[in-house]
Amino acid sequence: MHKSRKKKRTNLWIVPAAALVLLAALALRHFIGRPQKTAVPEIPGSQASRPATGDIQSLLGTLTDQGFAVRVLSPGADNSRNFLIYIPPGYPLVRANLMINRLALAENYAPSKSLEIRKRQRLDLTFISRNSLVLNITVLKKRAPAENISNLPKIALVLYFWPPEKPALADQFDKIAAIKTLIVKGSYRSKDREAICTATMEPKGYPKNDPGPNTILVDDPSGKIKNKLDDAAAAADEPAGLYLWQGSRAVEDARITDLIASYCSRNQLILLEPYPTAQSLVKKSAGANSCSYVNPDLIIDPRTSANSCLSQLKNQLAKTKSRSLILIPATENAWKALNKALTTETASQYEFVTVSGMLQ
Repeated sequence: MHKSRKKKRTNLWIVPAAALVLLAALALRHFIGRPQKTAVPEIPGSQASRPATGDIQSLLGTLTDQGFAVRVLSPGADNSRNFLIYIPPGYPLVRANLMINRLALAENYAPSKSLEIRKRQRLDLTFISRNSLVLNITVLKKRAPAENISNLPKIALVLYFWPPEKPALADQFDKIAAIKTLIVKGSYRSKDREAICTATMEPKGYPKNDPGPNTILVDDPSGKIKNKLDDAAAAADEPAGLYLWQGSRAVEDARITDLIASYCSRNQLILLEPYPTAQSLVKKSAGANSCSYVNPDLIIDPRTSANSCLSQLKNQLAKTKSRSLILIPATENAWKALNKALTTETASQYEFVTVSGMLQ
């Protein structure tokens, strides 16, 4: 009897062991069967919204390799990057537009503005990167070489300021064919002559010495200066340049001269400085911004007598071997002197051109 009870007691461990095995199997099946979650790294919002800026130099280098002439201009009012690009005369503007847009998109710049001015053969393009860097590109065609080049000295006779104080003088000056360029202070809508508009700048002694409204002041913000330049250029339908009037203080300020030179370069305007001094930065800024710059070889004062005006004209013509830029006041004395100086014999010895014609 004792032996049989002991055998029955030793087999009882099987039941709990089997239960443990079954529970372990169910648990293993439950956890293995569930799909595992993939860990997703958290991306900072700044990285998603502001990717790396495109490589401007790579874009411009590609354009240079294609035969385009690239010029770097001064930064704009909003610290934008400004560039001037010349394409060959026979290269279509549409094709240049497509190429530049393709290259800009490849460098993460999105197009913001695309304006084609067919009459002036010009493109104004603006691109913005994801980090808000503005890229302004002005595209122009290179001028074709002038045909029938004359070997005669070039003379540019320029009247200032137009219209004359005496209205009757306007008709008299219109009869002098050798005068092809006017410096205008008022509105000029005729297309018979080339027009250079007047940009009035801050002189030393301001405000006691005040040239009048719309004067470009040294303390003006960049945007306001652009607006004043726009207003000055609007005096003519097709301005050829800007004439810097007054400005003895402004021309010595690098920010002002860079803004004006960059504006003229983007708008294909000649920058005419009548009285350059050693302290003036206009010519330096014009060179840095690939802007056409000229200064006169002779300026005749409005108070000059007819005889003195005639003498100055004859002397300048006699010593001109290549080209001369002569500024003549729109006065009655100047008109009398021109009629005496521009004889048939004198006219045959020179080629009278516009100011832009001197640069060709």
